[in-house]
Amino acid sequence: MGGYDCLMVEGAAEAAIIDVLLENHYLKISRDSLITDPAGNYYQDSLNDKKFVNTFLNHDFGGVPIHMHIVCDNPKRVSKIPKLSQEVTQISYYITREEIETVQLYAKPGLLQKFEIYKQKKGADKKPSTFLINEQGVTTVKKYQYVYDLWRNRPDDLVKAIELTKQLMKKKKLLRGYLD
Repeated sequence: MGGYDCLMVEGAAEAAIIDVLLENHYLKISRDSLITDPAGNYYQDSLNDKKFVNTFLNHDFGGVPIHMHIVCDNPKRVSKIPKLSQEVTQISYYITREEIETVQLYAKPGLLQKFEIYKQKKGADKKPSTFLINEQGVTTVKKYQYVYDLWRNRPDDLVKAIELTKQLMKKKKLLRGYLD
């Protein structure tokens, strides 16, 4: 056996994107390899290391190595999980800089250009989420159901949006430790 995977995401928007990617087999990991909590959840949608260990890693895995995957927007985040559990042997971070909502700017034609114009406004909050809420009226921009519904029938577009966001973040030098 090659080991198990476990997954922790920052919030509801990240969870929705992970679900679309898992359902459509766009990740290197599959639901079959993921550890679940007692309720059957495949991931924790908060970055609480102690809670994760108590919920997902609360039993013996027979020495089988566990690869932890963490989706977050802080490029400096370092998980304490290896100190809390000897079961986790590897951690990979997936950084969603600037915000996960940047991906949503690619959901509709022209939205990214409107965001660039918005950022030029004096005093405007430069976050994509603020733009989507204040200028586009998307008050549920960070909610699971909104993000899931936005991409569930368009997984190829989601992957393309993620790739375009990754290129943008590399250009802005907002990714740490990124390997092509």
